[in-house]
Amino acid sequence: MPYIVSTSKALPENEHTQLEIIEAIKAMWERRGHFNRVAELHKNVGVKKRFLAIPLIEYGRLNGLSDKNDKFIEVATRLSSEAVKTVLQETNLKALDVDFIMCSTVTGLAVPSLDARVLNTMDFKPSIKRMPLFGLGCLGGMAGINLMAEYLVGHPHSVGVLFCTELCTLTFQFDDFSVANWVSTGLFADGSGAMCMVGDLHPLAKNSNIKKIKWISGASDFYFNTQRVMGWDFIDTGLKIVLGKEVPQVAKEKVSPFLIKFLEQHHLGIKDLAFYVAHPGGPKVLEGMEQGLGITSKELHLSYSLLENYGNLSSASVLLILDEVFKNYFKSGQMGLGTAMGPGFCAEASLFRME
Repeated sequence: MPYIVSTSKALPENEHTQLEIIEAIKAMWERRGHFNRVAELHKNVGVKKRFLAIPLIEYGRLNGLSDKNDKFIEVATRLSSEAVKTVLQETNLKALDVDFIMCSTVTGLAVPSLDARVLNTMDFKPSIKRMPLFGLGCLGGMAGINLMAEYLVGHPHSVGVLFCTELCTLTFQFDDFSVANWVSTGLFADGSGAMCMVGDLHPLAKNSNIKKIKWISGASDFYFNTQRVMGWDFIDTGLKIVLGKEVPQVAKEKVSPFLIKFLEQHHLGIKDLAFYVAHPGGPKVLEGMEQGLGITSKELHLSYSLLENYGNLSSASVLLILDEVFKNYFKSGQMGLGTAMGPGFCAEASLFRME
């Protein structure tokens, strides 16, 4: 089976507390009589600080989809390149060593896609294979891990790099007075995460002197006729959030049984897990998962910590949690479960072991 041999993150330089952001949007919503309700929601989503793609003062100057998307391409290309460079440096690999590159994003449109733009910032080989993913939303990071791993099962000598870059704040709609939009403006943030994975016949997989995380298995679960649970509506002013109130219920009643069944297929139970790489959809979503799995917030502390210190980074979230596990919580032999949900509506799971 393939191995994750390095992880990284890249964040914009605009770091703000949640209270600073609330104060900044006050002028936009107070005149409509909505500010008190918005401020209350922002204080209850579990976020204390976030990193933003552009300075706070510039958000009010963005004019429509074209303006927002141009800024997305500019900032996302820079952050993606930084994350990929770092993840390769941490294993002393060169861009020329990479055989397959995959990226996931859902917060902007780019043709050529972000992976092609990253290739032009480093000396990758012309024969590199590419797979851009769009539309998977928060699911993209976990789905990307599984797809990358399955590719490397069939190409055991190869090196793969996955990066997920999301600039969620460039999608905020300040004239949308729906609760879904108010929640999203308090919850989502910006950043990029990356991981490097190698097949089990690559020299790094055989190197006993480096720490690595073994990918054991992955699984998917699709829920029919749930298209309006999560996604985007494309309008003249950009991407408008679709976020159903039933997401926590889905986490409890559908995703949790799927995860338990996935573990049982590997003769494992919740008690066998030492860590979770669980996308932090928000406090209520994490609570739904806790109830469904019969665990507490202690088991999901990495997800709560990410939410508190970075916000919800959509597909990049699981890669930042994986980076935290890799750098600060590594203990050989421990088993872990990865999971995320996204538009479709659907879920993805991965089983890991620290080597």
